[in-house]
Amino acid sequence: MDKILLFVKLLSFNVIVLDILLCFIYDNRQQMLASCPVGTFRIGSMHSCHQMLDCSDYKDMTPVMFLSRGLVKNIHLVKWNDNYLVVSNVSDKQYLSDFHHNLQMLKQLSQNALIVQLIGWCNNDMLFTEYHPNGDANNLPHIIVKNSIHHNMTSITLNLCVNYVKILDYLHNSPIGTRVMCDSNTLQKTLSQYLLTDELTLVLNDLDALPQVISRHKGVKCGPRQLFGTFVAPEQLWNRSDQLFSNDKMREYDHRTDIWKIPDVCQWFLKTSTHLDYQSKLLWVLSHLKDIHSQCKSIDPNLRPTANDVLNHKNDSKMHQKLN
Repeated sequence: MDKILLFVKLLSFNVIVLDILLCFIYDNRQQMLASCPVGTFRIGSMHSCHQMLDCSDYKDMTPVMFLSRGLVKNIHLVKWNDNYLVVSNVSDKQYLSDFHHNLQMLKQLSQNALIVQLIGWCNNDMLFTEYHPNGDANNLPHIIVKNSIHHNMTSITLNLCVNYVKILDYLHNSPIGTRVMCDSNTLQKTLSQYLLTDELTLVLNDLDALPQVISRHKGVKCGPRQLFGTFVAPEQLWNRSDQLFSNDKMREYDHRTDIWKIPDVCQWFLKTSTHLDYQSKLLWVLSHLKDIHSQCKSIDPNLRPTANDVLNHKNDSKMHQKLN
């Protein structure tokens, strides 16, 4: 049976059972990752760990289809030893440093269940990762319609919101320092950075732009171009209206720009379904989240909560009991 269809059948359980199930999914994924020594991997139906793939393995991969082309990389679906993999290679040599950054971040972070699993690379301009057929988070509305998901929709979408904040919390407290999700200048761009698993959880897929913040010493700038709109945090906007934009004069900022974006991303997840049975619970959840989301939208970044603060609020047992 298709994994996502099996999961849809499990949605008929109550919310508490569903929450336990989703926790188990991440724990099980983490255990699988931890079961393989550094430099090895295990995916799909593999029963044992395999050495990281390299250039010599590429010749044994059968092309299946071209998936997408981005600014930094081309993405292809291939088959290797009866397993589907994703192969990414540099789309333009001028973005080689971004590609190398992505590979370096994957090497250091992909042993965590919240990050897409790296399973090899070749010549530092090609990398191999696990395949998630549902694609990125922008596909959620299509997946809901395709699989006729209606049961416990509020809990499913709330858990996607929690997954998103959990990933931010991990990045802000990662083993390689405080990292900022810079590839997030619009809602659609932000959603495209995350893949949907068969169990409708999120994993971070695109690590091309994760600069490090060094507290009280060094902030970041998300690219050299001027940013616009209300999705990005106020401190990311050019604030000298009497002058032309200059990246040299642009102020630095930190990971609290990610916090500003949480309400927009979470509301998108929560409002994905238009099913009538879902609407009353949706309104209740949105009202429960109103205060913490208002804090996230504080103009002064110092007044915004941490990702962990938001996580604790969204994991509030009273809210989940109400949904049960």
